[in-house]
Amino acid sequence: MNKEIGSTTRMIAKNVHVDLTGDISVADVAYLRDYVMQAVEHQQTLLIDCSKVSYFDTAALQFLANLRVEARALGVPLQFQGLPGSVLANAAPRGLDGFEQRMTG
Repeated sequence: MNKEIGSTTRMIAKNVHVDLTGDISVADVAYLRDYVMQAVEHQQTLLIDCSKVSYFDTAALQFLANLRVEARALGVPLQFQGLPGSVLANAAPRGLDGFEQRMTG
């Protein structure tokens, strides 16, 4: 099966804008944590545009929910665009035991 995925990253003013496209699995979004760390370092806002995603596996959605919590804890403005019905609005990340330890150590 030919799986078409992709992402484009661009800087707009002091913002990092990531466009996700196609079918997305957790392996396709794992690199986004690096952008959160970059946003902390450079005081940037991170926008992840999901409007061209045709499919998310549940692990990818769980990762994005965790990423949102991590970004908030670090003071990084993280916004998602193009997710129908605020898919992540009520998402509760699982397994946050040790979250602070991972972020600091």
